[in-house]
Amino acid sequence: MAGRKFMSASFFALAAVLTAGSLFSQVNRKIGVRFSFWTVFDDNAFRNYQMLSDVVYQPDAVLYYSRQTDRSGFQMDYEGSLALFQNYMNRRFQHHFLGLNGDRQLDDSGSVAFYWGLRGGRRWNEPDYAYYNYTTASGYMNVRFDKGQTGSVGLGFSGQTQKFKDLAQFNFYEIRTYLQPTLYLPTRTTLIGQFQLGHKKFTEPVVNQEVIQRTITLVWNGRGWIRGTGNPNRSKQDSIRFYTIERLVTVTSPGKSVLQFTALGRVAQSVFSGTGIAFQGVIRRNPKQDGRFLSFQDSGYEQEDVLFDDPYSYASDELSFEWTQLLPWNLNLKAGWDWKHKRYGYPAYDAEGNPLAGTSRKDRRENLWLTLKKAIRLKGFSPQPVLYFSYSCLNNHSNDAYYDYTNRVSSVGLNFGF
Repeated sequence: MAGRKFMSASFFALAAVLTAGSLFSQVNRKIGVRFSFWTVFDDNAFRNYQMLSDVVYQPDAVLYYSRQTDRSGFQMDYEGSLALFQNYMNRRFQHHFLGLNGDRQLDDSGSVAFYWGLRGGRRWNEPDYAYYNYTTASGYMNVRFDKGQTGSVGLGFSGQTQKFKDLAQFNFYEIRTYLQPTLYLPTRTTLIGQFQLGHKKFTEPVVNQEVIQRTITLVWNGRGWIRGTGNPNRSKQDSIRFYTIERLVTVTSPGKSVLQFTALGRVAQSVFSGTGIAFQGVIRRNPKQDGRFLSFQDSGYEQEDVLFDDPYSYASDELSFEWTQLLPWNLNLKAGWDWKHKRYGYPAYDAEGNPLAGTSRKDRRENLWLTLKKAIRLKGFSPQPVLYFSYSCLNNHSNDAYYDYTNRVSSVGLNFGF
């Protein structure tokens, strides 16, 4: 059924793109497709103390129509992606998104530009993880004032709404506004600041109760206990099983509205030809720290997982360093270090799920990472195929036993299109 839905969505999205191509008669039109495929080797795919590993295959396809004139641009696209788990197969899910975005110069000199975009989509999971299923819609409007060689100023507004199929108490809408000044110095230094205010409102009343119960299986495989759900490759010797209940607990506070202030400062410096470095600092402050989230859960495997680590549920101080190096043979190397100190508005818990009296959860996260990118020159391909390799080494130190863990992830990817 999931495969038929994916093919159906792809067909109608492609039809929409081709139809748009026949309706517009502007110059510089283009219809194209981009593909990518990633293989991810993750030694802690659930992001918790259990350290359960998996291999994740992530194919992705983007179909798009774009047109460009001297003073404006427009693009419509469809994106479909899958996440296929080798060991825990019932975690697989798919995303489908439709998007529109455009830009327009507002004066003859090109110093003032307006940008806008709309995007909507869905996530589908297998029945065991149906509580991840959601629909979402978002949009943004930005204005940029270019000051030539001295810098620029950006003003922006964005909004998002998200609705979960089985967890109505997590449905929300969110608005954000930001100011971003940028300054270019004669020393080839770029200074960037950003000040953002966010407001998130949950549309349903608060519930302080358990919301999900799910039966799982523990299997002895000769090396230790593993979680058996979704793994069809058990041998006949894997006969000792224990059944338990995994509980996902809603941890909330009385408020329905949450505010968040974020300030960012970034310094980027060109050191030599082909070498650049950047330092960045971020502070995140939530006056109420009333975000809602689920505890004792499996990671949703998304960059920003609003169910399980909602940014509105914590304040943080963040530092990062990034090094970029252009190498021979069309190689581009980036490496960096990230540090976060996160302070949550709820207690820390022990491994059995009991709150530790007089505590609040605190995480200190350190991450070393690198990415290597190589463009492959092949006749007949435009743009060129790009091969990627990435590695990250994450240590999350927490006074909450469930979230005190390490994580090592290696990824290989290929991106190409026409």
